[in-house]
Amino acid sequence: MNRMRILALTVRDRSLADSIAFLRKSMDGR
Repeated sequence: MNRMRILALTVRDRSLADSIAFLRKSMDGR
């Protein structure tokens, strides 16, 4: 659950496109 919070912070800090790409890669990796 902490990962979600960290991801949210990352999204705010990083660009939305970059965040989505990272999430997609993470989901694909799993």
